[in-house]
Amino acid sequence: MEKFEQAKICLDKKIISLKKEKNIDLTHHICRVELYIDISGSMSGRFEYGKVQDAVTRIFPVAVLFDDDHVMPVSAFGNGVYPLADMTLQNYATYVKREILSKYSITEGTNYAPFVRQAIERAKEDSPYPLFNIVITDGDCHDKRQSDMAFRESAKYKGFFQCIGIGDDDFDYLNRLDNLGDRFADNTAFVPVDEIEKLIFLKSILQFLLLC
Repeated sequence: MEKFEQAKICLDKKIISLKKEKNIDLTHHICRVELYIDISGSMSGRFEYGKVQDAVTRIFPVAVLFDDDHVMPVSAFGNGVYPLADMTLQNYATYVKREILSKYSITEGTNYAPFVRQAIERAKEDSPYPLFNIVITDGDCHDKRQSDMAFRESAKYKGFFQCIGIGDDDFDYLNRLDNLGDRFADNTAFVPVDEIEKLIFLKSILQFLLLC
C-alpha cells in the first residue's frame, strides 16, 4: 500500500479511537496546515536518499484531514525563507524532486527566525482558522537568539510549530523549545521523524485545536 494511504488510514483510525475512547471529536476542527522544509547543506543526504520525500508523504494526510482547503502551503528555509508551490493531492508524490531539488541547491545555512517570522505574519492574517506549522529539519539553527525572540513573539498568536527531526542529530535546541521561558503559551513541540507512524504529534494537534 502506498505510504500516503498507509499514513492516512493510521490517522483516520486514531481520530476514530479518540472519539470512541475519550469522546473527543476532531472531525469538526479546522486549521491552516503549512510546511517548512530545511534546505541547509547538511540536509543534502536526506534529500538524495528520499528521506525528505518520505517524510512529506507521511505528513501530508494531516493537511488533507485538518486543513480548510486540503492544500498545504510549503516554504523552504536555510539562510532565508523561500515560498514554494502549494502541496496538493496531485503533486505530493513527486513534490520534493519537482519543487525543491529542481530549483534549489541544498547548500545553505540553517536559520529558524526567518520562517518563524513568516509564520507570525500568516497567523496575523484575517482568517477564522488557526495556523498549524510543520517543520522538517535535521539539526540546530545558527540563529538561536533571534529564533528564541521570534518563537516568543509567535506565541502571542494562534499558531503552533510541530518540529520533526530527520537524521541522527541530538536536536538540543528543538528539545529545549518545549521549555522556552517567557512565552504567552507553549506553542512548540518536537518529535523525531521515526515517530511519525506512531502519531505522537497528534497530541500537539489535539492540544492546539482544543485551545483555539
